[in-house]
Amino acid sequence: MRFKSVYDSKFFRSAAAFFLLSAMLFPAVTSAYAEDSAEPTDLTSDCSVMLPERSVGFEARLTDDNYNSRISFKASETLEISIASGVRGLYIGWYSAPKSARIEALDASGATISSVSASADLLNDYYSLPANCASVRVASDADFAISEMRLYNTETAPDALCVMSAQGHAKVMLILAHTADESYYFGSLLPYLSGGDAALAFLSSENRQMQQQTVEAMYALGSRTQPIFGSFPYYPSAIELKKLYTYIEKTDINDWLIQLIRRYQPDTIITHSEVGEDDEGMHGLTSKHVLLAVDLAADASKEYISEKAYGVWQVRAVYQHLVSGTSALYDTQAPLAAFGGQSAVSLAQAAFEGYTTYQVYRAKVTDTPYFVQTYPLGVAVSQQQSTSDLFALLSSLQSPAGVPASAITPMPSETPAPEATVASEATQSQPQTSVDSSSTAGQSSYRLYLGAGLALLGLVALTASFVIQKRGGEEKKR
Repeated sequence: MRFKSVYDSKFFRSAAAFFLLSAMLFPAVTSAYAEDSAEPTDLTSDCSVMLPERSVGFEARLTDDNYNSRISFKASETLEISIASGVRGLYIGWYSAPKSARIEALDASGATISSVSASADLLNDYYSLPANCASVRVASDADFAISEMRLYNTETAPDALCVMSAQGHAKVMLILAHTADESYYFGSLLPYLSGGDAALAFLSSENRQMQQQTVEAMYALGSRTQPIFGSFPYYPSAIELKKLYTYIEKTDINDWLIQLIRRYQPDTIITHSEVGEDDEGMHGLTSKHVLLAVDLAADASKEYISEKAYGVWQVRAVYQHLVSGTSALYDTQAPLAAFGGQSAVSLAQAAFEGYTTYQVYRAKVTDTPYFVQTYPLGVAVSQQQSTSDLFALLSSLQSPAGVPASAITPMPSETPAPEATVASEATQSQPQTSVDSSSTAGQSSYRLYLGAGLALLGLVALTASFVIQKRGGEEKKR
């Protein structure tokens, strides 16, 4: 009796063919996977920029990593970019938030594929581009200026760009005079201000680069909502409060603060001490007008533009900073598990050192975690009660160091409790993951080699099947 070889069966031939096809597709699939998981690639140098005639020769300003340098455009002028193959996203660092700019994606024939309006609140934004986009046009109905521009192969913004979203309604708002005040004087608050329900607002900034450094510092802490930047002149220290009024109109500050409060509707505001830290005039001016504005924001007869747009708003409480006290907010030297064991002081120091203007001074942050409630006016609140209430409020925020208010234990006035328990719970609720790029690359290479090996085995198996089948046919003819 003659047994039929398994290699002659249709099942084997079909299985071998399927195995070969699957193995041949495997490298392509893993290659696509590797491409998707790869780091974003900057393709700016592969693209070409077309500027208005008067700005030709200044193209380097768009990629010099200096947000103070910029190219300005009149309302009748546009920025046009020829897109290289593979570009899927455009980053723009505006010199100031644009009033009415739009980003138009065009195909090869010049027809508009999509048009996106730029946010009037954001200094930096990222715009995804269609796959068939051949060029981009940036236009506006008002004058605008661009500090930085980059093009990438991803539809989502790379983390290195620190792109944030616009601030929404705030549970707590920290209102300060200058950029860098948040880290130098208010570093104890930084671990609690990285959630979307906390807002950070400044009356003035030294320049656009300082604003960018504030954005980068807050992004590094986990915040994804952009700080709010006013446009008042920058007077850091030399001018006392009385003299400041010869440069700044009282009504302008009141109106801006009223608009700020009504739009973002903070439940609680924190600001400078009454006299101003280090006796700086702008610090004292800020705290004085914050207290005025919280009353005015609740009065429908004041500042009718914001009243019409947002209605009135009543702030519940205002806390002011103290340069010394008897009841610390918490132990700001204690390690915070939610921030890799760093303390509030070390976080603040790192943020402050990110401001290049101050690096020459090698200054250390002032650690004064003392606050007192000063609004509503006439309400007597002790410093210890203020501390307990404020700490409970901060700990209820959405930041990594925050926990539910029910978990808060009031702080003793002399020996504040460490933050270890708070941070530990926060870490459990917000796990953090990291990917080793070298490991990812090794896994991708392994997949490719495995796929190639399987493809070779499939080809050998299929060839063997046909050879055996052919020999079997020749034997039958004999």
